[in-house]
Amino acid sequence: MGSGFTVGRDVAAPSSRTAGRDLTRSFYGVFGSLSSQARFLVRHSLKDLPAVSSRRARFSYPRYDDNLLKIARAAIGVKEATGKNDGARVEQYLRYTGLPKGNALCASFVFFCFWKAGYKEPKTAWSPALFPKDRVVAIATSRNAPRNDKKWRDDKRGLVFGIYFPDLKRIAHVGFVEMERGKYIQTIEGNTGSDGGREGNGVFRRLRHKRTISKYADWLN
Repeated sequence: MGSGFTVGRDVAAPSSRTAGRDLTRSFYGVFGSLSSQARFLVRHSLKDLPAVSSRRARFSYPRYDDNLLKIARAAIGVKEATGKNDGARVEQYLRYTGLPKGNALCASFVFFCFWKAGYKEPKTAWSPALFPKDRVVAIATSRNAPRNDKKWRDDKRGLVFGIYFPDLKRIAHVGFVEMERGKYIQTIEGNTGSDGGREGNGVFRRLRHKRTISKYADWLN
């Protein structure tokens, strides 16, 4: 009795390229028959699907957490009471890392924002400790971005930046990268002021040249 189909050497399986092309045609054939509302829903559903890796696909870089930056933005304008790392909000930042008033607050402010966003790290008030080897990232460009390397980022938003001070021989000021603006990064940082120093009087938005940044750290991914 015949089975309805034949399996043998004369029956060639379609190539992956042919099968892929036929599948694509089938998808667009069905997609085209949908109503405009249904097509809208399909498009937005596809946006949430994970990227499919292939030899031709570009590496999908980690995303930033906009909630983290919203928390940092909400603090812009907080100022010290007497210019000595004090005041209700400033002392709140310091308490999150176990420090009393009077201490530098840039790293404590960074952790405060992470904690409010739901992260348990990096709990430190010591600026250099924000840049352990496994958290430091390089910034990728279209020319130098290696594929499938999580230590490279083409998006600076949400990264922690560090500024090196030669007189102290260490990174001594930190903050968040809010966005890029050409050769500059727009930042949100505590313990700074209009002069951009590390002994300021509050939380401000700053514009810093990229060449002044020593390191970037990714604590989100």
